[in-house]
Amino acid sequence: ENTAGIQLVNVLSIGANTFDTDGASNTKVFTLLSTNDLPTADASIAALSGATPSTQLGKITVQRHMSRIGVSQYYYQVWRDISSPVQGASVGMIKKSLPVTGPFTGSSLVATITPQGGSTNYTQNSLIYYNEKLATWPGFPATTQDTSVVFMPGQGYSIFIFGPDSEHPVGSQDDSWWVRGVANTGSLTLNATSNPKLTFTSGKGNGWNLIGNPYPSAIDWTLVNPSPTTSKVSNAIYFDDYNTANGTAVTASWVNGVSTYGASKYIPTGQGFWVKATGTGASLTFSETSKANPTIKPIFYRETAPSNLLRINVASDKGQSDEAVIYFLKGATEGVDLQYDAEKMMNRFGQVNLSTVTGAYDRFAINALPYNCSRTVSLDIANVKTGTYHLDFTGLSSFSSSMQMQLKDHLANTSTDLRQASTYSFSVNENDSTTFGAKRFSVVFTDNGKGIIKSAEISMPDAQTLQSNYADGNQWYDDGQLIAGATSQNFKPTKAGLYRVEVASHGCRVSAEKVFTLSDEKPKEMSLTAYPNPTSGMVTLEVRSGTIAEGEIDNSMGVKMSSFTFESEGDVQQAKIDLSKLPSGMYIVRVQQGEKVSLTRVVKE
Repeated sequence: ENTAGIQLVNVLSIGANTFDTDGASNTKVFTLLSTNDLPTADASIAALSGATPSTQLGKITVQRHMSRIGVSQYYYQVWRDISSPVQGASVGMIKKSLPVTGPFTGSSLVATITPQGGSTNYTQNSLIYYNEKLATWPGFPATTQDTSVVFMPGQGYSIFIFGPDSEHPVGSQDDSWWVRGVANTGSLTLNATSNPKLTFTSGKGNGWNLIGNPYPSAIDWTLVNPSPTTSKVSNAIYFDDYNTANGTAVTASWVNGVSTYGASKYIPTGQGFWVKATGTGASLTFSETSKANPTIKPIFYRETAPSNLLRINVASDKGQSDEAVIYFLKGATEGVDLQYDAEKMMNRFGQVNLSTVTGAYDRFAINALPYNCSRTVSLDIANVKTGTYHLDFTGLSSFSSSMQMQLKDHLANTSTDLRQASTYSFSVNENDSTTFGAKRFSVVFTDNGKGIIKSAEISMPDAQTLQSNYADGNQWYDDGQLIAGATSQNFKPTKAGLYRVEVASHGCRVSAEKVFTLSDEKPKEMSLTAYPNPTSGMVTLEVRSGTIAEGEIDNSMGVKMSSFTFESEGDVQQAKIDLSKLPSGMYIVRVQQGEKVSLTRVVKE
């Protein structure tokens, strides 16, 4: 029992008994102090677990320290993401530390300057949360509520930091707040039917959810979400970070021990953060075992980076910047890996965005890729303003000395050896899309080590045989499907199709493709034309007149997307295909005319 006021500055571990924090009279004050942004500087209540669970009774007061970050002129006018570590915490409690405004009863009075030079009370919502289903930011409290409304444990909220006023004068260099109530304990599950909710809505919020640490203790994200495939929630977490040169927010991200802007798997008391649900049925459960080990000294924003990691930063002459990471990892794939990748969460408030691109439309803040001897990764620079920018590359020494890394500027038609020059300056015109976007820059990785294979080729030593230019390490594919047992240098197809050989050696993989037909005619004599190619919508296909031709369009995995027939137009047959509703990417067009089969590729932009 707390028989006198107590201020805790470390970790409270409660044994197999009961601890009454506010005493039998319910009048004593037990405060968990927070003196820094780091979890190590927060007092906390350790995991309540064991065969005979410990019990904490009564109310506690929990502080949340928020340093004034960045350059002093940008200490204020920023949004910070918070959550409640106790039950029954009201907006009125927060309002005792920070102004909370909005069109509700009990709003703080904050003056703002009018265009005419006078002042008026600020009436916009300064405390909001994110509704993923609608992709909107409702105010909190709602218009029909007042400051007695309470925060929901597990919900993330954004609060606007106005700065000092007569009700909240300048004190120490922080914008701390506190709440009081019974500590949140036990398990808390977030899903589509819980309150708060965790949802996935395609075309609206697309799975982005702002949630919060529900406990008066730092939590370890890897203990909350150990299986992204099961939870249908990505392993990546995201934080709005205002610690930038010009005070605008960037999104710090963490996944698999890799971060941008130094984010960490440790989430402090009272911290709101973002997660991405990946499908219907997403669910997360916080539990006492999610709490960070009190014997560990975690730093909120730092972890040791793995090898083979390239960090890329883009910065403008106006002080805006963003960061992206590429790293090679055994077990990673070319697509979205829930365990290893952090998909790009776009920065808000007009901030420049940098991401890496794989596939037709996947954008990443942190991109894990399988090692390969030769690989090209495109960079996407978006939300730009006209001016001068520079790209900075770090982590080059984490790669083998045989790995060559070059930055290609496709607009300037230049190639820069990043080991010789790790900073590259360029100009952007916001009205000229060729100066930014995903088509201007790419990073080319080439391993020049001994025994590294360079490129694959397919030849035809006779009319029935496909031959790889490598004697070993071959695997043959038919229209994207692996052919079991087809691992020799030579392969004899039994049907027409688009064949690919993939060669693996010394940890590298290269591939080549070739169209094979059983017709007596050579492939080059089977005239199939597609234009325009690439296309953003309509594509016209032409074959010679004769037997009525039929065709189908398959995606890169060989899955049929649509079928079509040709119509005679003089000495040719034509088919006009609308690809506008298909995702961007490469498609295989297969046309059959009698016994003849011809294939070609069409790229949808």
